[in-house]
Amino acid sequence: MVSIVLSWLACGATDSPPTSDGPPPGGTTSTPSPPTGTSPGVGGLSGSCVPATDNVLRVVCTLTTETPEELTLTWVPSDGSDVAYGLTSAEAADHVVTARRMKAETTYTWEATTPSGGRVSGAWTTGALPTQADVEVSVDGDLGLVNDLLAPRACEAGSVVLAVSGDGDVVWYQDVDVDLPSAGEIKATIATPTDEVAVILDNERIRRFAFDGTMTHEWVAADAGVDRELHHDLFVLGDRMWVLSAYTLDVGDETFVVDAVTVVNEDGSVAGSWDVETFAAPNGDETGPPGGYWGRQFPGAVDYSHANGLFIEDDGTALVSFLNFDAVLQVDLDPDSGDFGQVEWVLGGEGDGEIESTIALEDPAGVTTDDTFSHQHHPTWDSDGNLRIFDNGGGSASARLLRMSVDAAGGTAEILESWPLDVTCPAVGGHYVMDDGRLVGTCGSQSTGFIVDPAAGGVVGSVQIECSGGIGGILSRVVPVSLATRMP
Repeated sequence: MVSIVLSWLACGATDSPPTSDGPPPGGTTSTPSPPTGTSPGVGGLSGSCVPATDNVLRVVCTLTTETPEELTLTWVPSDGSDVAYGLTSAEAADHVVTARRMKAETTYTWEATTPSGGRVSGAWTTGALPTQADVEVSVDGDLGLVNDLLAPRACEAGSVVLAVSGDGDVVWYQDVDVDLPSAGEIKATIATPTDEVAVILDNERIRRFAFDGTMTHEWVAADAGVDRELHHDLFVLGDRMWVLSAYTLDVGDETFVVDAVTVVNEDGSVAGSWDVETFAAPNGDETGPPGGYWGRQFPGAVDYSHANGLFIEDDGTALVSFLNFDAVLQVDLDPDSGDFGQVEWVLGGEGDGEIESTIALEDPAGVTTDDTFSHQHHPTWDSDGNLRIFDNGGGSASARLLRMSVDAAGGTAEILESWPLDVTCPAVGGHYVMDDGRLVGTCGSQSTGFIVDPAAGGVVGSVQIECSGGIGGILSRVVPVSLATRMP
């Protein structure tokens, strides 16, 4: 039996105020200025906004209306250095809204309004960034981003997920190793459909945080009876989580690191597990460099499959990327399906024969010169039903973003577009479509997100995010997010 360990740490409204008894572990934080100049409310609306005590880029606004109605809170730098952002609270008489998406050490003018004409306003000033969030950001190009870029950084002072603007400002951060005995190593970071940030820490736990700072979920693999290492990617859909996991398998005289996908229910129980060995098991004569990614956990073992990307569709069908197979698999990973674990197709690039591709990759328009991909990461379906991947090019050729159509019934895939980044990227990668149709591709070994404009034909700029002093390791993925509404 599997024990239940998922902690529902907070329920209800996502804009409840965060609290703290002191600075976050691993770093220091300044005290933001108290609210100033709050005006008397009119039209039956009253309240105030107070900077959060545990995060200098959040402000908690407590507001009251005479009768239940919606409320919109907006804030803008008093010096005009940025546009206004806002949040809308659902119909109620008592509202608690946590403002976020702000720059450090900046005075903001805020205003709350209601449809009936209620209004109250004031000002606040944000504090200086804590040491763990005070990263070095370098921007190349006039980017004009409509999204902010979410990025994990495990710096010397602590592990943090932060968001930077196209101007290079840190506008949001979240300490993810709160209450842990030591700074957690971030193995994966995603943004969920419900405005949360989810991370894998130390190959052993998943934490999810709402944008207002509330930790909504924590799941620890060992407490759930899962004796496997969590790594690289996870996906949240509905009331379930899917996460890549790994374990060792002895075949003959060799030990192999083999991958799986573990599916977790809302209550923390394990809904199912698909092990790649049920589809393609090592036979003992495969070769590969021992160590590498798994050198610390499994010294001397051969990294057999190296799963590195996961995407789940609404029906539970999954895309799973395997670096050492040079392949993307479509697998039924709906635990309620009678076909759970069935591999529906395999799209191979420069594979070494470990698994056979069932889809022929073609490039009839000559978009590329090699009709293939290698050591790919981050497979996703886009809104047009096309497959997107980050093609690492084996780590020696130029990395690129690829868009492909897949005809599973016909057994073919066609390369539709390719955007070279003109850099080598031997480790990790990401490929996202932003709200304005531009792309962001992550080259992890360079700690850089490259901005690609398909209309312009390629890369138009980049954002590099590094820990101060160059400490912090590989940047796993840059994720476009909308932390608040950009106001007209």
